[in-house]
Amino acid sequence: QDGKIIFVGSAEEANEYAGPDTLVYDYGENVIYPGFIDGHSHMGLVATMLVDGALLSPDYTLRQDAEVMKQYIEEHPGKEVYKGLGFWIHENDEDKPTHEVLDKYASDEVPVIIAGGGGHAALLNQKAIDYFKVKDLISVYGTDGIKVDENGDPTGYVIETPKFDLFQQIPISKEDLKEFFLVQQNSCIKQGFTCICDAGIVETEQLPMVSAYRELAEEGKLKIKIRALYEIADVSKEPLKDVDRIAALAEECNNDYFRITGVKIFLDGVVEALTTWTLNPYTAAAGKGDNYYGYIRWNDDRKEELIEIIKAANEKGLQVHMHAIGEGAAKYALDCYEAAHKALPDTDARNALAHLSYTTGDMPKRFADNKVIAVVNPTWSTWEPGRKEDEIKVYGEPEARNMFKIKSFTDEGVVTSFHTDSSGAAAAQIFHAVTRRESKAAHIAQDYSSYSEEMKKAFPDEIRGAEECIDGFTSLKCLTNNPAYLLKEENNLGSIEVGKAADFIIYDRDFTDKAVAEDASCLDTAPVSIISSGRMIFPANVY
Repeated sequence: QDGKIIFVGSAEEANEYAGPDTLVYDYGENVIYPGFIDGHSHMGLVATMLVDGALLSPDYTLRQDAEVMKQYIEEHPGKEVYKGLGFWIHENDEDKPTHEVLDKYASDEVPVIIAGGGGHAALLNQKAIDYFKVKDLISVYGTDGIKVDENGDPTGYVIETPKFDLFQQIPISKEDLKEFFLVQQNSCIKQGFTCICDAGIVETEQLPMVSAYRELAEEGKLKIKIRALYEIADVSKEPLKDVDRIAALAEECNNDYFRITGVKIFLDGVVEALTTWTLNPYTAAAGKGDNYYGYIRWNDDRKEELIEIIKAANEKGLQVHMHAIGEGAAKYALDCYEAAHKALPDTDARNALAHLSYTTGDMPKRFADNKVIAVVNPTWSTWEPGRKEDEIKVYGEPEARNMFKIKSFTDEGVVTSFHTDSSGAAAAQIFHAVTRRESKAAHIAQDYSSYSEEMKKAFPDEIRGAEECIDGFTSLKCLTNNPAYLLKEENNLGSIEVGKAADFIIYDRDFTDKAVAEDASCLDTAPVSIISSGRMIFPANVY
């Protein structure tokens, strides 16, 4: 009633609440779960790269990416800047990631910038190098993160665009943002989520993300709940004032469908761009020399500064949520969180670290001791072709097999939440957490005779780190109770209890059954129905 659960129990007792205007849905022998929550996603960040831009393919060469951009430019004349999302660098590519490939095959007359598939790297043509004044960036920040040639000129390859906010300089109207958020919302619903944490939004004249979300919420157009983290860049000149501004915005954004819960900070890059922050040097196969530890966005000289940011945010009721791919970034963050926790031991901070591709030693215990929440992606724990090779370049094969811990966190009592980062079905996350098997390989193994020998060889059915597999019930907690706690909404979301939001997802299978959770068909399981605050949003979209 009024979007809340007023009774939980038998059908016979529930019928006593039914009146002439009561909507009754009978799902038979199916299973009702609490609404699933994505603990870290990127509707806002993806918008900066994809709204009014071209979508590229991970299978394309750089020349093919450039040709897609050329066609997009021809079909959309008159834009100030052209952008795309999704290029990948392949070792056997004839073209190198420099401005020349875009100049030659896309355009040398208008600025063109394309983002890497992981969202961190970017490739610019010469016009875009000039447009974004990359030479000026080098004079301020040096060549850390910006590739240069033998003459010191930018090549067009930028390995850490979030540091320089290149895409955030390209204006997007509020109406275009709203339209994009609604499209992305429908994708989240189909993937089985009733709530997501958008990990890194901003509110600027060029990118009015907060305003777009607020208007959608006030207009009643949000069907899932959005909880957002406001980004504080490591290049911010006044981060403590940023905290004050975010806290003020958070007080204004109190709609049930849109709230700001904390601040987002990037510590390092990503494995595929070879920018993850490690404790030991990269292997020789990475081609980075003998003493390369990745891209470090906060060094030891700034540790005290980051601790003060954490304390200021926590004192204002904001959590801090950091991007930490490598173990170097994770250790640095834990050092900072530990200092803040000692200074404010009674503060209910709910600070978090997201991604955690590699953690070592006593790190899970340090999470538990300092009440830090682990936000992990089970899908990444599999031996996926392409990503696997990049991980081996960084760590070597023996260590790469020990990446993406989950059970180590849950066994230590760490509150652990799943996340998709930008896309992925909730049911698939359960499968990957339970089996740690790659999707395509699992499908091939289930229907072995239907696939070619070439496909079988390309996608061997390997399990990475079987000791880190968790069961289906624990996986469900990582999609419900735990992310609700992460978002400080354990009294409203995450379980089916009287007084909480009436958010339900109905599936035709019991994910707590080991045989069900390990069945490859789990990967393709779509929800039967989804209820958000008592209103059906899937499949009939009665809202």
